[in-house]
Amino acid sequence: MAARNEAKVKEGLKHLASGKKCLQTGFFKWKPDYESAAAAFKDAANCFKVARSHEDAKTAFIEAGKALDGAGSHFHAGKHYEQAAMMAKELKQGEDAARLFKTAALLFRESGSVDTAGIMMDRAGKILEPLNGSEALQMYVDAADLSEDSDKLRQATESLAKAVQLMVKYRKYARHLVLVTHLPKLSPVFQI
Repeated sequence: MAARNEAKVKEGLKHLASGKKCLQTGFFKWKPDYESAAAAFKDAANCFKVARSHEDAKTAFIEAGKALDGAGSHFHAGKHYEQAAMMAKELKQGEDAARLFKTAALLFRESGSVDTAGIMMDRAGKILEPLNGSEALQMYVDAADLSEDSDKLRQATESLAKAVQLMVKYRKYARHLVLVTHLPKLSPVFQI
């Protein structure tokens, strides 16, 4: 098992070097090849993930995201940042995971997929609850805002309800009142 993991790490390092080489420019190569670099970084990340080298996988997913962002493929760059956030979650790095989830949401919004950003932020809130309650709370609120922007009122209401539950759990009553007054605007179910 350890030999297999070492082989995957070596394979991942080769893919990582290949990706970095694709980004280099020279006398005859004037532009970086972002697509090839992203593919190499993704392969490296998958090798590291199989080898359970989560820190290296997180770094490789971030590099793949940067390369795809440079190529103008914001949606796919967001997917890679989301994978990097999942690796940060495996490493129990709550703040880093939150930062990567926010970057992914921003890239989804830039690509025009606001509803995907909202769904991802809702999932991020659920993932971050055990690691960082305040970040999870903010994820739920952001998910509700994004869902409301894309006219997904039911989804926005569900995200806000999760945020309210989390606020009660952490006894943040002042902020709780602000959100509770916002709920009736979203759904007639909550009107008094």
